[in-house]
Amino acid sequence: MPLRRQLYWFAILTCLYVALANPDLSAWWGGIVVPANPLPPIPLGLRVLILEESSERGKLPIPQLSAMTSEAVRTYLDAKAAKNWRLLDDDFESASLTNESQSWRDWYAKAKTDGKDKLPWLLVGNGKSGESRAFPANEAEMLALLQKYGGS
Repeated sequence: MPLRRQLYWFAILTCLYVALANPDLSAWWGGIVVPANPLPPIPLGLRVLILEESSERGKLPIPQLSAMTSEAVRTYLDAKAAKNWRLLDDDFESASLTNESQSWRDWYAKAKTDGKDKLPWLLVGNGKSGESRAFPANEAEMLALLQKYGGS
């Protein structure tokens, strides 16, 4: 086999190996990419869980505290998420969640795990996608994040 043809096949096989072996590129060839730590499943529609340490609320930076207590944020949540948002303390006993659905208990457990020593913590999703992250630094970031999953 001539050298040119060998190089050609070597390049093709190398590209194929890289594409199949790299999970970030697997979506390119039609593979399913699963996030490393996905949110527990929820029904369609905006859902928000804010986990905080209420006794330390006064120690939060003012812009972050404003985002948590903002009239605009609460109005948006009431309009888009209706009864599908919670603001819970991290000391909440799991026995107190018995009146909540299993998906809320799963979300609370995930927030407690992901937000350990990093409160306040936020889980937000719409049944198709979502994220578990530190609470936004201000009201504008919070509203932008809510609109990302709940629409404007």
